[in-house]
Amino acid sequence: MGSGPRLRELFGNRVTALYLFDHVWRTRFNSFLEWLDLYRRWYGPTNRAFAALDGAKAAEYARGLEEIIQRHNRATDGTIDAAYEYVNVVARRG
Repeated sequence: MGSGPRLRELFGNRVTALYLFDHVWRTRFNSFLEWLDLYRRWYGPTNRAFAALDGAKAAEYARGLEEIIQRHNRATDGTIDAAYEYVNVVARRG
């Protein structure tokens, strides 16, 4: 996991300022299958991953995605209400 000090170490003296902004991204879907359909059709990295896999591997990949989504799912009624934390990093060069 990244941190401000680690980013400072990585950038070294190549940046004069480093700003970190914490965010939470929430997604809501009627089901995992609805989530999967959207990402499989429209989200480039997921779309390309599925395109490169045969049927069995694609099914395995879908199961792995569902495990990740369900790990973050707050809903208990079969819908998806998931929250993901992330950090935006802005580095300013001198």
